[in-house]
Amino acid sequence: GGVWIAREARLRFATTNGESQAVVEFPWKGQSRVQCMWEDRRNRLWIGTVGQGLFCYVNEKFVPVLPTASSITCLFEDSQDNLWVGTRGGGLVRVRERHFFVENLNRGLRNEFVRSLAQDSAGRVWLLAAEGSLGWWQNHAWHQLGETDGWPGFEAFSVAPAREGTVWISTLRRGVWRWADGKFSRQPLGPKPPKEPVVDLLSDQQGRLWMVTDNSGIYCLEGNSLKDFSGDPVAQRLDALSALDPGNATLYRANAALAQTRLETLDHALAERLAPASGKGLVFAHDAFGYFADRYGLTVAGSLAEGDATDPGAAHVAGLRARAEAGEVACAFPEAGRDPRGIE
Repeated sequence: GGVWIAREARLRFATTNGESQAVVEFPWKGQSRVQCMWEDRRNRLWIGTVGQGLFCYVNEKFVPVLPTASSITCLFEDSQDNLWVGTRGGGLVRVRERHFFVENLNRGLRNEFVRSLAQDSAGRVWLLAAEGSLGWWQNHAWHQLGETDGWPGFEAFSVAPAREGTVWISTLRRGVWRWADGKFSRQPLGPKPPKEPVVDLLSDQQGRLWMVTDNSGIYCLEGNSLKDFSGDPVAQRLDALSALDPGNATLYRANAALAQTRLETLDHALAERLAPASGKGLVFAHDAFGYFADRYGLTVAGSLAEGDATDPGAAHVAGLRARAEAGEVACAFPEAGRDPRGIE
C-alpha cells in the first residue's frame, strides 16, 4: 500500500512506512503540471494535467488518452467502472474501455467547467461545475438541481457523499451545505468556522467530515462539533524557523511581532475608510472579494467573472445589468489587466 505523488516533474510513490522513491519522469515538456490523479480498480494510474490533457500510466508507460482536453480538473471512477473526467471548459468525459462519451451543454450540462465529481450510496454520480451548477447522472440522464429543488445556486468547490446517503457541498462564501432526504440545509460550523473557503471535502468511514481550506488548514466535523487541526500557522512557522536556525530565533519573533502590528494598523485604517460603503451594493470584475467584503461589512452584489478565469455567460451578465438598473448596485470596479468593457 501507499500513495502516488506528482512532484518536480517526476512521478513518485510513497509507501506506508514513509519511504518515497521516484518512479519515472513525466513525458511532457514545459510548465504543465499535474492537477489530479486516480488509481482505478485495475491498478492503472490516470493523470490529469493542466495543458497536456489526460494520461494513463500502465505497464510503466504513459499513454495519452485525451490530448484535446487541455486542462483536466478532476477524476473519478464509479461503481460501474466508468472513469469520469472533468475538464476546464470542455465539459465532462465518461471513459469506458475503448469508448468515450462527452457530456456538454448540448447533453444537459449547465456549465462545462467541471470542478468536482462523486458517487453517492444510491449510485448517483454528482457533478459540481462553475456558476453554482450542481446535478447528478442516473439512469443515463442528467438531473440538474435548481431553486425548485432547494439548491440556491451558490458558487461551490467540492461535493462529497457520506455513508447514510447525505451529500456535502462546500461553497465559496456560504459555508458548507448538506443534502439529505431530498432537502438542502446549511451546516452550522460553530463559533469558529474556517476563515477561508473549503476547497475539498472527504467523509470517512466513521461519518466524520474532513475539510481542507484554501490557506488556513484542515478541519474535522464530527456531529456538530468542529475541530481545527491547523493550529496557529504563524506560530508553527516561527517554531520551524527557530528549530532550523536557533541563533536567529529572537529576530524571527521580533519580525513577526512587527508584521502583526503593521497588519493590525492596516486593518483599522481600511475599516475606517470603508465604513461609508457599508451596506451598499458593489460589483467586481472577479469573484475574489467575498472574505474581504465580510471583513469590512461590504455587500457584494455580484461579479462579472464567476470562478477561476471563467467567462461570464449572457444570462449572468443580463442579471447583473438588471440589478444595476434596479438601483441595487452603487459602484462597479474593473480589474487591472482585464477588459474593462464588461464592467462598463
